[in-house]
Amino acid sequence: LSLQGTAIGLMLVFRTNSAYVRLDEAREKWGKLLMLLREIAIKASVSLPIDVVCNVCRYLCAFSWSLRDKLRDGDTRDDILCLLLSDKEAAWVRTQRSRPLAIENLLRRLFSKEYQTGRLDANVHNSLDSDLEQIDGIVESCERLFSSPIPPNMARHGLRSLTIWIMALPV
Repeated sequence: LSLQGTAIGLMLVFRTNSAYVRLDEAREKWGKLLMLLREIAIKASVSLPIDVVCNVCRYLCAFSWSLRDKLRDGDTRDDILCLLLSDKEAAWVRTQRSRPLAIENLLRRLFSKEYQTGRLDANVHNSLDSDLEQIDGIVESCERLFSSPIPPNMARHGLRSLTIWIMALPV
């Protein structure tokens, strides 16, 4: 029993450590995402007219909600999407495989349009595009974390070993 107890303890420690590493990575990515979203809002508010800034902020809010929905399996909030986006945009975003990336695409189009009309400086446009590229990497990391859970075999072996150990205690 003591040998099996040691093995169970090690298995639980490894699993807990794996869960904490994943949680730490997710919190780090979420913090970086919030920083980048703030940066985009600040750069847009300094460089663009107020009507465009309002659109950028609506897109950023819709992006946050849609990423949350994507990472929480099965909980999509179409009502919030419809409040933040126009009917045409919301309908288009709903048809896309990845809603956060579709909204990021809307932001890229908006910045590109503003750059082509001359209302957005080339340096600011490049900086905003770089921020969006980093956001794209964060979305990919979040999807990777969500789609690769802690191995279920580890949980099954731990549960079975713990059950046998507890049943053997009275003996």
